[in-house]
Amino acid sequence: MAQDWKGTAYNQVPHSRNEIHGDKVAKHFGFKGGLVPGVTVSAYLLHPAAVSYGMDFLERGFAHVRVNSPLYDEQAFKVHIENQTEDQARPQHQGQVDQGYSALLVPKGEAPCATAEIHIAGTKTDPPRRREDELGDPNAPSVPATRANMESLRESGCKAFTYRWNADHEMSTYLREKSGMAPPYSMDEYANPSFVLGIS
Repeated sequence: MAQDWKGTAYNQVPHSRNEIHGDKVAKHFGFKGGLVPGVTVSAYLLHPAAVSYGMDFLERGFAHVRVNSPLYDEQAFKVHIENQTEDQARPQHQGQVDQGYSALLVPKGEAPCATAEIHIAGTKTDPPRRREDELGDPNAPSVPATRANMESLRESGCKAFTYRWNADHEMSTYLREKSGMAPPYSMDEYANPSFVLGIS
């Protein structure tokens, strides 16, 4: 069963090309400081699943995460687990069980800033198939986020990119101390959710 946990937020990318993660631009738009990336906030909500279910979560886990308000670097927070499903064998899964929970991420002294529904399926699904999309240029300039550009991308699709996980990547940890991450990431060295979500 997944357990509540608490941590301290970590902004891995204060100098990102996405300048909302830096203090200057974030404060210009009325925030207290640079925003912790949403993919990192997501990793905090997924942490209890990786701790409790380990490889079962990595192989069969699904999540729906909503980030509703900012989380800042060094801000203390708690993840509260709610609506945990009981381990119930389902006939269609040949004795394997479906598990899951909902969670709230609550910064200290504030209202919840993010929510998640986590589900660990009773059986593995087939891995996604490659679509053989055209490879994009990782150094190409970003497209301005205009309606016309977004509609064009919707029609033409995005290009594919190649990424390689390594422990030196700026998103290699979702906590300031790597050893505090869930064991599949800190000990077994699988790519953590902030990296995986950040490339998708």
